[in-house]
Amino acid sequence: MIVGALLGCREEPEPGPFCGDGLLDSGEECDNGDFNDDTTADECRTSCRFPSCGDGVTDFGETCDDGNNVDFDGCSSSCVFEGSGTESEPNDRLDQAEALEGTERGGLSGSDRDCFRLDVQTCDVLSLELNGECADGVRVDVFDAAQNLLAVKTVGCEAVDFTDVPGPVLAGSLTVCLSAVGADVPRYELSASLSGGVDGDAADDDADGWPDVCDRCPDDDNSLEPRFPQGNGWIRPWLLYAAENAGSGCTPTGELLTGEATLAPAAGDDPFEILLSGNNAINLSSRYSGQLSAPRESLAVVYVDGDSLPESVTVSYGSDDGALLYWNGENVDTVDSCQGVRNDQFSATVTVQPGWNRLALRIRDQGGGWGYTVRLRDTEGNNLSDYALSLDPFGAWRQDQRDSDGDGVADVCD
Repeated sequence: MIVGALLGCREEPEPGPFCGDGLLDSGEECDNGDFNDDTTADECRTSCRFPSCGDGVTDFGETCDDGNNVDFDGCSSSCVFEGSGTESEPNDRLDQAEALEGTERGGLSGSDRDCFRLDVQTCDVLSLELNGECADGVRVDVFDAAQNLLAVKTVGCEAVDFTDVPGPVLAGSLTVCLSAVGADVPRYELSASLSGGVDGDAADDDADGWPDVCDRCPDDDNSLEPRFPQGNGWIRPWLLYAAENAGSGCTPTGELLTGEATLAPAAGDDPFEILLSGNNAINLSSRYSGQLSAPRESLAVVYVDGDSLPESVTVSYGSDDGALLYWNGENVDTVDSCQGVRNDQFSATVTVQPGWNRLALRIRDQGGGWGYTVRLRDTEGNNLSDYALSLDPFGAWRQDQRDSDGDGVADVCD
């Protein structure tokens, strides 16, 4: 009994040193006990570390501290205010978007997103210019005043326009948000321009809120006008399918899709997606970054209205890497080399049929860059642009041919 009583009277061991005990222990820079604080300037932090640049608190000797060590985001990596013209955190959310005036500088790291707001008038079309260091590309999201997502594009440091989506837009505001696709973007410069806007007194014959000069659905059947090549004849709307495809060498191997030479998809058909590029160069590396690994291939299809074209035209294109060019089901040109894409690298002269002609391009990527450019020229080398393009083999393409409510009117015009 005496032994049992003694065992029941053990004393608890003294606690070892810990951060917050008010004693400077091994591995600690400071320890003020209960006065350790993560929100007060110049206090020892609750991690028992000295206050430092990047901890989110503006301490002595700092003019700002936004909680990171990124330059060009309003507060430098040394916690010095970077002045006007530089984006300021936090601006990740739409309700935090800052006005985009002139050129804004910034940087993107991790899950950071930078949002900017622009005031627009009816029928304005948005164009952006992005410069800097965009190794893996930048995702651009565009929202309307009601925070509806209007467009998503993945671009490099380049110019990009939104002629196709969302424009033109109704009066109000647009919010543009940038985020890094893969690698951090240590530095970027962003500027925006708006064009094509009209005042509120412009004629609106069908009273749908869209002035006649920019009505997306002007016809009685509520179909959209066909789209045309832009900027020196470049073809920018495409139906696109891409996948990894084994093999070696630069020439496309086998068939990416069964019967690809004569395959005639329409907008909305699986497995194709609609690509509305804002640039003449279709950058597939950025579009499929992190999704597909080389070797990989793509099949791009568009329909060309031959009624406004001469009997013979030249398809002028560039490819990175090898390519197969199809015209109305015939393989009219093959590229079996690996190279970077340049405008007008290769060409083939084809015969134009009345009505819609099918143009398709298969592009292989053996590694490195991946993309293409395409335009039509006459036999004298002049760029052609006065002809319609479609993403439907049987007629002028409407931007959204779905009819979700079955009322006979395309969703985009409903």
